[in-house]
Amino acid sequence: MFRQTYAIVARGLAPSASDPVDQKPQSTNSDSIRRQIMQFKLRDFDVAAYFSGKNFVCGTLNLSVSPSEIRIARPKHFFDDVRWTDKLDRPGQVPFVESFYIDEARIVFNNSTYAALLYMPDPLNKPPLETPQTVIEVIAETIPSISYGCRLMLEYAEKAITVR
Repeated sequence: MFRQTYAIVARGLAPSASDPVDQKPQSTNSDSIRRQIMQFKLRDFDVAAYFSGKNFVCGTLNLSVSPSEIRIARPKHFFDDVRWTDKLDRPGQVPFVESFYIDEARIVFNNSTYAALLYMPDPLNKPPLETPQTVIEVIAETIPSISYGCRLMLEYAEKAITVR
């Protein structure tokens, strides 16, 4: 069962998978997402298979539901202790480890529906205020003509998140 909310395509807060170098909201330039997807596959969740051969983008779209806020509820998939990089955030630290929540979603844009996944890094692994609670990331199949500021409908698995 899916719920719906309107969302606006927003820029990422820092240079990252969510804010590609070419400044397009949906890009294939994300090595970090590719590495994370490989880790998910090692844990028996194949992102490419989810999209059933459709051309999905190996990057994220940031979707703002402001003024509403998003809370992680009970997503279908949880991947703990994902070691997808050896990069150190600061000298003397151990390599960065993250946990991710993932669940089904769809994006309705320009009268077409696109397969998507809610892609939610665990807020406990993120520095404070890195991603506002009004923004959610999604991995989606290629969406023609999408750009920053576009309004779309996000359809999400009702048990995955709450939007209030």
